[in-house]
Amino acid sequence: MTRQVLMVVVGGLLLVAADGSRAVELICFDENGGNGNPRGLYNFDTDTGNITLRTTVGGNERFFSLAQRPSDGTVFAVQVNASNLFTIDVDTGAFQFVAATGLDTVADISFDPRTDKLYGLGRNSSLLYEIDPGNGASRQIGNAAPVRSGISFAPDGTLYGLDVFSGDLYTIDINTAQPTRVGGSGPDPNTIEDATMTADGRMFFTDWPGQIYEIDLDTGARTLLGDTRMGTGLSGLVTLSGGQCGDNAKLSAKCKRGTFIAKIKKANPGIVVTFQLSTGESIQASTNNRGKAKAKFKDVPPGRHTVRVCGLEAEAAC
Repeated sequence: MTRQVLMVVVGGLLLVAADGSRAVELICFDENGGNGNPRGLYNFDTDTGNITLRTTVGGNERFFSLAQRPSDGTVFAVQVNASNLFTIDVDTGAFQFVAATGLDTVADISFDPRTDKLYGLGRNSSLLYEIDPGNGASRQIGNAAPVRSGISFAPDGTLYGLDVFSGDLYTIDINTAQPTRVGGSGPDPNTIEDATMTADGRMFFTDWPGQIYEIDLDTGARTLLGDTRMGTGLSGLVTLSGGQCGDNAKLSAKCKRGTFIAKIKKANPGIVVTFQLSTGESIQASTNNRGKAKAKFKDVPPGRHTVRVCGLEAEAAC
């Protein structure tokens, strides 16, 4: 996945744009603001390096990591001091406590796009956990040292992670937590915080002083994309790119004689998706080689119902 890069300086800010790459809008959380900017969520354009305030965030919670649940698009955040889980509305900045994990300094979380399972990594311990996003219950998998930061799942279900200081890239076995080094080169980051992955497999990460990078999954080569110029406090990072379904996915629904049928098309092929009906039922299905999948909910009560998958919604009356 080698790309040519173009380096320019605009107003003293170093920008590095990958040749031929599609621009991605990243959402990052800066807990301090700095240089007259408020604490909040910011949009970062990977092509231009422009950063703009998306919304302020109240309180003093330290959200070190953000992750979007693939099945319904909900964005979760983890508060590093107590390892508590929250949901956060990235358009308003409103956040809501979900559960306490009782774990030590979990500073990074990521959802497996194939199973919708949530994983967390201890910043001080390098311990990898599977975490229930509903109640915070956890299962310890193993020690992923030297990976201590920046975990993120690729669309194929491979879990990647970073050495918090060197920036070296690793893959992590989700059954044993065994890390395997991929590589590392390029500008040296300073205390890596959070990472995110797009639906087409591009990985980005933040460092504490306010810089944002892209990293090559084949080589571990790092490219500096820009600096927020807000000083220390840059942590959580997420991209809302349609989850594992992809940006072109379409969802439709119909109901006949109490059977609610949901269909998705133009999704990424060969992935597991979770259809969630407003009645509380859910069905998992795999997309075929054309990116299609469907779910049938039987004995659905009369009325209008909503189905959700990959952040998409569709309604039908029964």
